[in-house]
Amino acid sequence: MGAINLHLELVFDDGISWMARLKRRNTSTPPAAVRPYLIRSEVATYSFLKKETKVPVPEVFAYALDSNNPVGTGYILMETIKGKNLLSASPTNGQLSKVLAQLAEVYQELYRHPFPLMGSLDTPGSTNIGPVLHDLMADLALTINGGRNTRQLVAFPGPFINLKDYYCALIPRILHLIVVGELYPFWAVDAFLIHRFLFDLLGQWSEDIQETGRFYLRHFDDKGDHIMVDEDFNITGIIDWEGAYTAQKTEAFTSPIALWNPEEFFSERKTLSNSELEFAQLLDDSSHGRADHPTNINLGDCVRLGKIFQRFRICVGYTLYDEDVENYRKAFMGLLREFSIHHEGPWEEWKAFALKKYSGDEKLACLLKREG
Repeated sequence: MGAINLHLELVFDDGISWMARLKRRNTSTPPAAVRPYLIRSEVATYSFLKKETKVPVPEVFAYALDSNNPVGTGYILMETIKGKNLLSASPTNGQLSKVLAQLAEVYQELYRHPFPLMGSLDTPGSTNIGPVLHDLMADLALTINGGRNTRQLVAFPGPFINLKDYYCALIPRILHLIVVGELYPFWAVDAFLIHRFLFDLLGQWSEDIQETGRFYLRHFDDKGDHIMVDEDFNITGIIDWEGAYTAQKTEAFTSPIALWNPEEFFSERKTLSNSELEFAQLLDDSSHGRADHPTNINLGDCVRLGKIFQRFRICVGYTLYDEDVENYRKAFMGLLREFSIHHEGPWEEWKAFALKKYSGDEKLACLLKREG
């Protein structure tokens, strides 16, 4: 059971096993109006990977988009991938190296299938790229039906021609949700200042981080439990493609979260873990030539240079719990250094600077008044 999905194994009389992936209903799941789009996009992603690539994924046998069915919720029926997920398997260094060599082949395979836009696959059996299916990007309208309030999906923005345009659409939405109390309720001022500054920072993005024209499918939640392995640490499948989207090369081929050193990542340093360095070396074998412009760097260098994209992704819309706030601040301070904004002081000093910088912002004034 995950935060959003519940999984049940269905075993038939002949020994064949299917997996039922059911949408849960709780405070962690996206709005009901968004869930059908997530299911359809996930099925479209599996369909593409199964038909067009050599990436090992389960076959989808049937699905329902919403709760209007005998099961009572949206679901996907798919092939069961045998084995353990990599996180629970606790590999030794040698076993992890074996997995990384196979994962490098997966990255190389995904690189062979570029898309023209940044977005999500939206139609099973098609390679059409639609909007990025991020729940914070959903335009919802409140409707009254029989005296009952419901939220209907109006649209998702996108697809986008580059990463900058995506963040230009996402960050203002997050700022609004912070102000109305739907995001970061206990750290509203800190989160507002960070997102307000990051929005301004978009104007300073240079061409080398605004790639256009070629985008690659990226797993949304690559923390390690998406990789299934057998007893010999052969990859048997890569699962959980919900929320997958196409990203520019330098973001698409950064290292998976599973390889991060959390202590280093949530710091102000750029240090890569030993596993990341090993993975980058494996990807060097897929060399596509080094050049001054990052769109021409090889996949290994995407890992070496990827912290800027990883930190930006964590800082924008990050699910923040009380115990995480210090790590969140550290990730942001590290991001400033990625952009060569050398603020050498502690967080408190930067916050004082930001409060002064945005002292005329009415939304910030509202938050400061609310927090007393």
